[in-house]
Amino acid sequence: MTKNKFYALNYCLFFCLLCLASIYISWSKLPTISPDSLGYLNFNPIRPSFYPIFLDILGLITKNKNFFIFVQVLIYVSSFAYLIFIIHTYIKRNFLTFFVGILVSANFYMHSFHTTILTESITFSIINIYICCLIKLFHYEEYSKVRNNIVFLGLLSGSLIGLKPAMITFIPCGFIVITVLA
Repeated sequence: MTKNKFYALNYCLFFCLLCLASIYISWSKLPTISPDSLGYLNFNPIRPSFYPIFLDILGLITKNKNFFIFVQVLIYVSSFAYLIFIIHTYIKRNFLTFFVGILVSANFYMHSFHTTILTESITFSIINIYICCLIKLFHYEEYSKVRNNIVFLGLLSGSLIGLKPAMITFIPCGFIVITVLA
């Protein structure tokens, strides 16, 4: 294992533990079931359909709401670890990795959404992966990797819009970055 990868894994582990501590501390900030949660759990037609489908798939395993929260936290922490790894590996600035890690992992308000049945937790996870893809676009030189990354950004954009229609703003952001690279 190279020295850079070792440090990246250390950063990931440290910030994931800090993130989990922040989620644990902020657990009581919002109720597990908010007024909007019932719309997602009952598949209300005014709600976007991606999150209720996600909950229905998890509901095949168990109907326990704490399991839903555990999966949301697991997905988020995994995407956050990937973000820290990509920043450290591709940008190679220890201060930036540390700054982003502290800024995100110590954001108690944002982490309070991970313990609620709302779209925000999955949305934050997809945004983390979206940012990783944008960072990787700047470092790929091979056409097939760039093309695959752009296709994946399109899928992530569609997923964001399917979860939260307000995330349509990420499409222009992606196009601006792709245009700058072209």
